[in-house]
Amino acid sequence: MDHVLLLTAQQRENSGIPLPVMTIIALLLLMLPYLIRRYTGRSVTEWLRPSVIFGAFERGADRIRSALFGNKAGLLGKKLGLDPEKVGEAKAGPDGLTDKERADQEAAAVRAEEKARSARKQRAGSVQNDYLQTISRILTFARKNALFAIIPGNLAYQGKTADLTAILVTRSRVVGIMAYSFDGRILCRRDEENWQVQEPDGTQRQVASPVAETRAQDELARGALRSHDMGEPAYETVMLFTSSNAVLTGDRPAGCYSCEELFEALSGENDLHGNALDPKAVGKKIAALRAGKQK
Repeated sequence: MDHVLLLTAQQRENSGIPLPVMTIIALLLLMLPYLIRRYTGRSVTEWLRPSVIFGAFERGADRIRSALFGNKAGLLGKKLGLDPEKVGEAKAGPDGLTDKERADQEAAAVRAEEKARSARKQRAGSVQNDYLQTISRILTFARKNALFAIIPGNLAYQGKTADLTAILVTRSRVVGIMAYSFDGRILCRRDEENWQVQEPDGTQRQVASPVAETRAQDELARGALRSHDMGEPAYETVMLFTSSNAVLTGDRPAGCYSCEELFEALSGENDLHGNALDPKAVGKKIAALRAGKQK
């Protein structure tokens, strides 16, 4: 022990540091962990993490750059002989933005576009799913009520084809269905002028009048029924908007339905329990008129 104390005394003498000073240094080293936590809110082990260390360096660099080239203290950089024109990140362009701010804005714009593209893709998938569910629902409705469904209803007539989405034969009438997948708020018109569609993202566009197309398909379907000894069954062609987001507004023409409205209209007493038509017999005759099926 005496040997150790002697060696320590010799080391102090060799270092040239007075004992009181060394004592203070030792106390500060002992208290350093406590002081770091007290004034930074982090322990020594937390400060030793690479992310914390590099984050501290980055914040320090930002403060130095701001002090040298910021709007409020830019004179300091000039006094030190530093030219802000040569510091690309701190230099403001004609739009008043630094390169970093401009890059951040461009990155934000790219992220916004990616988000919008993803939303459009998701909405398109939803619209397609609504359409397929509607077709499935027509088939299920016909089966449960012993009606007859023909999908697709492409009836041939005089070298032309009535491209109906579906034909449903009830107990009182034949209904040709023209399905549309317009998504959003739909401004309807009774005439044959273009309709306006406002999609969920606010985009507005003009679409060809479903009234004009439905009338053309109606004439072909009626002609096909008359020309093949089908007599004159009660027939109409309706417009069906399959998207669950579709909102029909404006001057709605007759025979213009959302999905729920159409099935409600088809659930009347005459359609489900009338005796004017035999759905199976009439349905088979109409199915034989489909394009490519005639002998």
